[in-house]
Amino acid sequence: MDQALSWIGWHRLFYGSNLPVERVNCPLERQFAALGCLFANSAEVGLRSVFFSTADEVYRISSTKNPNISS
Repeated sequence: MDQALSWIGWHRLFYGSNLPVERVNCPLERQFAALGCLFANSAEVGLRSVFFSTADEVYRISSTKNPNISS
């Protein structure tokens, strides 16, 4: 994962799901458990990018919220 991120960059990656359709094969809890393993050693700035900043930028969401990823 680290190698892929070094090629792609955090700024090109964001989380998305196909819920509720994929709930049958991969419940949300299982998705987040897998993501937790993948990103276990990641810096908060990277996590913020994946779960907030990149999507905010791509979809042009002018959110005033600043989520606390580490809590």
